[in-house]
Parts: sequence; structure tokens; C-alpha cells
Amino acid sequence: MTRLPLVVRERSALLLDEAARRQWAELADDPQLRIAELQRVSVASVGIDVGEVNIEAAFGLEYQADFDAPVTDPESGLSVSQYSARMLFASLANTGERPVGLIATSISPHPAAGAAASMERRQVRSLVAGAGENWQLAEEYALDQSGDLVDADGFWDAFRRCLGGCGTTCLTSLGGCLPLGALPAIIACLAATCGYCAAKCAACVACDCGWLCSALAGCCHT
Repeated sequence: MTRLPLVVRERSALLLDEAARRQWAELADDPQLRIAELQRVSVASVGIDVGEVNIEAAFGLEYQADFDAPVTDPESGLSVSQYSARMLFASLANTGERPVGLIATSISPHPAAGAAASMERRQVRSLVAGAGENWQLAEEYALDQSGDLVDADGFWDAFRRCLGGCGTTCLTSLGGCLPLGALPAIIACLAATCGYCAAKCAACVACDCGWLCSALAGCCHT
């Protein structure tokens, strides 16, 4: 029976605008993620006709955990000594009364010495605010094979649910941060109030209830 990992060290970090933009630029170079296409289609869905869509602001949360000894991930067969997760947020420029944001998640199990290298798992979604910049009613989308928007698994909803378990102060701040408008500003506000728990929630969302990472960060998808 595969043992559960025992965490001996945890670290979290905030990625401010410049650092987060670099991460987004790296993701944009991956043709499989189709970020430029997702941006264009998402902005068009709110009635904005622009030739090029640019990131206006960005922010990110990182989490990393080291194990006491290598553990085998039964889903991949890898012998893993460390796990890291990242959740990136961006707002797009010139999107009118219904702001459009981007959310990217990544998880990376770091193989123990001598193990085969693992591939980072990355996903990207667009988030379209409700009327009046209402992020409580935001709609989350992915691109299908034909380039159309389709309803996607709720990274945003899962993140907010997880923050609700970070304590009364964090839960109260959610209502105060949401009216800030731009998605990165909202997350920066939440990170300032929720602290380490915000990064842990980002890891939970990126994990998507996988065996190895849910033992560390929990399972917040339903």
C-alpha cells in the first residue's frame, strides 16, 4: 500500500505583477494552451471587437512542499520528493463593463533522485464577470477543439470555497476585495488578508483532487 507523504517543509510565495507576467508569457508560448485564442474569443463574447488583446495586470500564488522521504504517486508511478503548485491571475485590457480575466493552474511533482523526469500539468481558463463587474456571478470558460467557449470546471468557485475555510477574517475580506474590479487586484487583496492560506487554496485548486497533492492541500473541487 502506498503511504501518505509526510511533509517536512512548506513554502509559499506571492508573484507580483512583473513576475506573474513572465509566467504568463511562458504559458503563452505553449501552443497546446491556446491562450491568445482564448483571450480573443472571451473578449468577443462580451461584445468587444479588438484586434489584439493584452494582459493589463497579473498576480500569482505559489505553494511548495518537501516530503520526509520519496513517495510513489499511484496515478503516475513517479517517485516524488517534492510537490509545487501555482495559480496565476490576469486581467485583460479594454473589456468594457464586463471585465475578462484569466486563471492558470499548474502542478509539478518533482521526481526523487534517479527517477524519470515528470511533466508539469497546466490548465488555463477565462473568467467573465457578471454585469456591473460582479465577480460573484462570474462565468468560467475553456476552449473546445473547434475554438468555441464551453463551461469549465470551476477554478474560481473552488478557490473561493477554499478561502471560506481560512478563518473568519479571510472570509470577511472576500466581500471587501471583490469590488476592486481587476482580478489580480482582488487576489492581491485576498492574499494580504488570508496569508499562507491563500497559497494553500491555490494549491488545492491546481491539484484538482489528485491523490498525491490532495494529501497535502486537500480537495476543494466538487
